[in-house]
Amino acid sequence: MYSSLVTDLSLLESVLLDSWQNSIYVSGLLDLTCLPDALSQHIDLLREILSTLGHPPDPSDLQQWQRSLLDKLGEIDPQTQRLLIKYEPEDPNTGLAQGLSIQITFRPMSAEESRLFSQAETSAVSDPQNHWRRQTLALGELRFPCVPSLAQTYVERINALLGALGQPLSEEELQGWQQILVTKMQEGLSRPGSVLIFSYEFLDPTFGLAYGSKLSLTQTARTLEEEYQAWGETRRGE
Repeated sequence: MYSSLVTDLSLLESVLLDSWQNSIYVSGLLDLTCLPDALSQHIDLLREILSTLGHPPDPSDLQQWQRSLLDKLGEIDPQTQRLLIKYEPEDPNTGLAQGLSIQITFRPMSAEESRLFSQAETSAVSDPQNHWRRQTLALGELRFPCVPSLAQTYVERINALLGALGQPLSEEELQGWQQILVTKMQEGLSRPGSVLIFSYEFLDPTFGLAYGSKLSLTQTARTLEEEYQAWGETRRGE
């Protein structure tokens, strides 16, 4: 009886499909220019990403973020500072189910970054359409359990996120990534707690999103100690 339950992958896949929000972990970082004129585009990008992840922000939150950032951007030098927007699950142990936490900070630019910033501002006159994209850096990852029958669902989510960054996959790329995911997840079925990590990162900070992103897929598994720790953190007493 127990053997039948353990090997009934169709039942496991059905349960995971119903609660996939709990099993997917997403984190990302936007590294943005501090030019006030670009703020509305920053907010639109953040709204698109959060909506893609199933948590569209309330219009009131967007307005509050925009007002707060506008005040802060007026106090700093855009030639020496960068705006960082980080998003990750409110609770790492429940994936996307409990919503996303947004952290907004600033960081100083290096001398080389300041030099590249000046070059980008000069090129903006000749290439205004890609100017904001060249100033926008993005990186992040998606983690999901190894369930081969959910490969298409995962690929659709990956493509939606890349689409929000202006870099959707082609039909051929979609098929290729789905095949890769299926193969990797089938390999991972033999390892308890195995998960796949899909990562994306800008290729060249000089050109930002305008130049494309580096995509990678790795496989890992939580140790028994980590499994017990996660169970202990999520278990609630009476």
